[in-house]
Amino acid sequence: MDHWFKEEKRDEVEAFKVGDAKPLWERDGAFLAATCAYFIAMVLFVGVRIAGGLGWFGLLADEVGEQATDIIVNVLIQIVIFLLVPMIVFGIFARQPLGKTLSDIGFNRPSRKVIGHSFLLGLLFYFLNMFIAALAIIVLVVLGYRLPVGDAPSAGMGGLLIGLLMIGVLPGLCEEVSNRGVMMRGFMPKLGVWRAVLLSSLIFGLMHMNIMQAVYASIMGILIALAILTTRSIWTGIIIHFMNNAIGVFISHAQNNDWLVGDLFNQLFDLFSGPGGFIIYFGFIFLVYVAIMNILHSFARETYKASEKEHFAMFLKNNPERVKAMINEGRIVSLEDMSRTVDAYVANISKMKAIRFYLEGQRKPKKLSAFEKTMVFGMVFLTGVVTVMTLVWGLM
Repeated sequence: MDHWFKEEKRDEVEAFKVGDAKPLWERDGAFLAATCAYFIAMVLFVGVRIAGGLGWFGLLADEVGEQATDIIVNVLIQIVIFLLVPMIVFGIFARQPLGKTLSDIGFNRPSRKVIGHSFLLGLLFYFLNMFIAALAIIVLVVLGYRLPVGDAPSAGMGGLLIGLLMIGVLPGLCEEVSNRGVMMRGFMPKLGVWRAVLLSSLIFGLMHMNIMQAVYASIMGILIALAILTTRSIWTGIIIHFMNNAIGVFISHAQNNDWLVGDLFNQLFDLFSGPGGFIIYFGFIFLVYVAIMNILHSFARETYKASEKEHFAMFLKNNPERVKAMINEGRIVSLEDMSRTVDAYVANISKMKAIRFYLEGQRKPKKLSAFEKTMVFGMVFLTGVVTVMTLVWGLM
């Protein structure tokens, strides 16, 4: 493995010595470890998807049935490819115990308040995703895209429970660990917080390898990443991801089985598609977005209010005129003054800018090596090509 690195990069590899107490997002070597781990997972995932498209799982379906085959393939993808492979590969590169890695990626117990708000965010995210997906579908249909016909969900409570496990629980846990845990956290030392969020979210959207899901999954990825970072707990993202998927599964089963909730959802859809529904729908989604931003903003304030000095330094750096004025006044600034100044500054900017302000800190993006750039490009290219192919196939 040594021949992969130039001489000046060896100090980054040394940062991964056994027992290193630095958290994952403060070690430069984490970028390479995370990129390699996720790249290998993506290669395996694309391989499984291609095998499925070529009908290689047909023999298994003949033996155990199509539903059992779908379950086996889904477990293979989620538990093996998206959970075990990234963790094992990252552990090999990082040379650190599994417990340390789990702690670094945010397996910390959140408060009851955060848990409750995470379930609420999952519900809000579902409605926001509906809106984004609807816009994406309209654009695709206008372009001549033929929407695929999905399979009807299994009937009864048993089918619902299987759907919640396969579509809600497993992706919520496994995809969050691999994407927002290993990849995003590993990206942060080299890319900084915001670029790590954006790039990991783009790859998360492309990872679905479906043009209809790519857009809203990327946007959802950004918001989930902010929720995880502002609470310092990956459980927040797991709950949000589970809730978003689980609500979709439940509504689909409710409509297929003529349950009461399914009819209520149809009535809501009729309201949005009726006279004035366009305005009502946009107003509803605007309120949903405002609610999401307020919750994320409250997370950020509560989590980072112990970092007044760092945030005050950020404020002075971004407002040099204030620095000159304070020097001219000969003021001695107390911690209380710092806190009030930061609060006044944050109160006058948008919620999203305020969240970025709390998260970014003083860490600047660093230059990537040629090999690191190649690995990142490989992930984007690999998943992007398959996603574009789904668009071309739907237009043919």
